[in-house]
Amino acid sequence: MDPLTVDTYRLPVDVEPVHYDLKIRTDLKDLVFDGVVSIQIRFVNDTAAIVLNAFEIELGTSPSVTLDSGETCYPTKQSMNPDTQRVTLSFADAFLAGSSAVLHMSFRAKVSNLSGYYKSDWVHDDITEYYTGTFFEPTYARRVFPCWDEPALKATFAVSMISRQGTVNLNNMPAFFEGPYDPSLDPLDPSFGPTITDSDNDESEWIITRFETTPKMSTYIVAFANGPFAYVESAFTSSLTGRIHPVRIYATPDLLSQAKFPLELTTKVLPMLESMFDLPYPLPKMDILCTNGALGALENWGLIIGDPGAFLFDPATDSTGTKKRVVDITSHELSHQWFGNIVTMEWWDNLWLNEGFATLLGRMISHRLHPEWNVPAAAVNGTLKHGLRVDARLSSHPVQVECPDANNVDEIMDLIAYMKGASLLQMVLTLLGEEQFLKGVSVYLKEHQFGNSVAEDLWDALGRASGTDILTLMKDWISKTGYPVLTVTESSGGIIVRQNRFLASGAAEPKDDEALWTVPLLLLTIDSSGARQLNNTLFLEEREKFIPLDINYPFKLNASSSGFYRVLYQTPNLNRLALEAAKGDISDMSGLLNDAVALAQANLAKLSGALTLMSGFGGTTEYIVLESIGANITGLLDTWWENSEIVEHLRRLDRHIFVPLVAKLGFDYPEGESTDTVAVRTLAVKRAANARDPGVIQELRKRFSAFMVDKEASPLPKDLIPTIYAVAVRHGGNKEYDYMWGILDRTKSPAEECHAALAIGTAEDPVLMDRTFGRLLQENDGKVDWLLMALSTNPVSRRPMIQFFKDNYEALEAKFENSGFANYSQQPFRLLATREDYENTVAFFKTKDTSKYTRSLEQTLEAIQTSIKLVERSTTEILDWFAEWGSGKQ
Repeated sequence: MDPLTVDTYRLPVDVEPVHYDLKIRTDLKDLVFDGVVSIQIRFVNDTAAIVLNAFEIELGTSPSVTLDSGETCYPTKQSMNPDTQRVTLSFADAFLAGSSAVLHMSFRAKVSNLSGYYKSDWVHDDITEYYTGTFFEPTYARRVFPCWDEPALKATFAVSMISRQGTVNLNNMPAFFEGPYDPSLDPLDPSFGPTITDSDNDESEWIITRFETTPKMSTYIVAFANGPFAYVESAFTSSLTGRIHPVRIYATPDLLSQAKFPLELTTKVLPMLESMFDLPYPLPKMDILCTNGALGALENWGLIIGDPGAFLFDPATDSTGTKKRVVDITSHELSHQWFGNIVTMEWWDNLWLNEGFATLLGRMISHRLHPEWNVPAAAVNGTLKHGLRVDARLSSHPVQVECPDANNVDEIMDLIAYMKGASLLQMVLTLLGEEQFLKGVSVYLKEHQFGNSVAEDLWDALGRASGTDILTLMKDWISKTGYPVLTVTESSGGIIVRQNRFLASGAAEPKDDEALWTVPLLLLTIDSSGARQLNNTLFLEEREKFIPLDINYPFKLNASSSGFYRVLYQTPNLNRLALEAAKGDISDMSGLLNDAVALAQANLAKLSGALTLMSGFGGTTEYIVLESIGANITGLLDTWWENSEIVEHLRRLDRHIFVPLVAKLGFDYPEGESTDTVAVRTLAVKRAANARDPGVIQELRKRFSAFMVDKEASPLPKDLIPTIYAVAVRHGGNKEYDYMWGILDRTKSPAEECHAALAIGTAEDPVLMDRTFGRLLQENDGKVDWLLMALSTNPVSRRPMIQFFKDNYEALEAKFENSGFANYSQQPFRLLATREDYENTVAFFKTKDTSKYTRSLEQTLEAIQTSIKLVERSTTEILDWFAEWGSGKQ
């Protein structure tokens, strides 16, 4: 990195923090905070300036530096640069390299809406009350207190919180003291003039809570909160140390009844992670705080903070899908306590390592807790499919992507980081086996604990633990954009395998097809006796390679779909052999189906072949395969959503596959049936309803009508609630629509809030849609998130949603500036599929400042272009296939 880049984007290396004493006072009445910070610093080089991060906070006018000798120095100049988000303190004389000092600064600001130190609200006795929490990733700590806000600049933190009586203070660490706050004994910096206490004229209202000192950690996982929190409590005992660690789930009192499940889950997962990593959890306690309006969930060390929907679960009313989501998210965030918190990436270009690994570990934990969910196979339709989809674009980026400006981290905190990252790690795990993989991870964590690292450190540890050269294998997978498609052709005595870059838009041009990957072929063979054998020692490093193989027997590359690539079999015979091999593994069946559709969309195979495969698989009762069929039909519906003839054909295929399953399984859920049967019924009813099957719609509407009259006497099956709500609004009128808003306004269940908001967005009546748009900007952020998603997904409201977005761009940008505006701004446009739409989208965004979502916009425009090509190329083909299928010739 050249000096200019370092000066522009990275803090100078002359000074480094060692320890922060942070005192912060929160006033929930006026939603303001102030405080002081004393930072022990070490001078690395001779310097007359101290430069650190601060942004959108007011700093006191009298910062100072106290030297080891006791001498106090004052800056000759204090300047803030909002462009670089830094404050510079200039001194008359230089401080000497190797010396230490304590920097004292004061600050104050308003509590924000979404990031940094943010506010949440809840309604108690018909009164709206506020509370606070922190969300500092990636660069929001500087919005709260002056600090060295870069992940490698770790330090220890001792936090004291001053707050009003009757509220609870939380921090990463346990409290060791709490009592009345006496400002005469423990004053805050007076440089701002009147203090909160002076204006309040009642010092007895305030308390101070002092917390233990943290281990060395990055600023982005520092956390604190203040509010009327209640908690449920348990503990786990470390099998490695014998130490007892209290575990608490905090929330506002109205939500606490839903906290028992995540509490039990957390006490199970933490010792599992200790065992997997052979490394004890290092903090004295583990808390999870559920706050409305949180930006998802953040893995703050010892105090995870997230949206209630990420953690809370009511076994009596919430669906199996909600339970799976809570287990996955909770396991993900707890995995970060080791992978991300104990060892942290050196810089944001290695963010994928944090998020990809936590995504993989979340899946592994879910599978250990609930093997009946078949999580590894489900990942083929989830993590792997999403990663392959987004990385099939020219506008994609490597998993390890340059990110000199930390303010652009949100743009790379995307599906590449999470989904491709996890899928690449899964590929390594498959090669090494779980035991060797976790052994290498343990070595990595122990060697770098309480420090920082890069991906190469993990590859090195995995290589030493397994004896496999993981560094050479993975270097191109993380440094190059995209992935290969392996084309398989028959040859005398075997097969020829060739790799080329896969692009959703079609065959890659030579300039875009220069990359070569070291591809683990993961060859599955079945011999004459039916025995299955996996060869994980074959690699394709060159462009093309001959593999000796008896092609009289079934075989398949990419066994269990665990490699991050697609496979194209060039002849009907090879496709038949691969299909025969896949029938023994639902991961392989789903992977073949997903590949077939993607290859057809890229014009490397016929779409008719993918449709035939879907129709042929329709007789299965395997949930994962049925889920894959349904998702791929939805993908085609999203492409031809404005072609009513093709939409009806696809709905007919949906009904053909799923209505018989509804007839077989019914609408009720007997006690004791298998998880897979529950999942198949839920999916079948949803698909049949979305495909407008009149019998299914009639039954669901009848049940909702009875529910509206007396929900105690006519409860809805909890796994069908999302589908029943959607059907009620889509096929109902004002009565059902208003009832759903009533649920949304009153519910204390995060899951039900999600279901109600998504249902409201399914309305197809223009009058009802207009009413939704009218309320959109008035609702709280969590509700708006779901409403925007539903309105963008609903084909009838998609164009009105685009117009609403254009008309209200500035208001939406202000509302969501720091909470995923890149996604919100692209969501309505991604499924457009005409040349006119493409030109209009380009023209609209030309008038906007798109610097914070340039990459997302590029991906959206490429997605539109890809859909245009597919519609123009395959419309006739899909109509011809359905004509034959309808005549019974397929």
